[in-house]
Amino acid sequence: MDSRFFWLMSLALVGLLGWSFFVPSERPAPAPGAVTEPAPAATPAATAGAEASAPSPAPALGQPTKSVTVTTPHYVAVFDERGGRL
Repeated sequence: MDSRFFWLMSLALVGLLGWSFFVPSERPAPAPGAVTEPAPAATPAATAGAEASAPSPAPALGQPTKSVTVTTPHYVAVFDERGGRL
């Protein structure tokens, strides 16, 4: 093979490794005082009870629902218990 290929691959590798070394990724700092606890392991009895319970029904169309409106210069988004729409 041509030696230019090996130079290309080595420079590309140096560039990728250098980028990841010199430009760290931005990770959000955890909130002070926030403690993350691992989720408890699911037991077979708990999962069997979860499968047996029915999901809560959606509110009827005539009943009032809670809604959140997000207004920006470009659009208005309304989110409620039935879903979201723009």
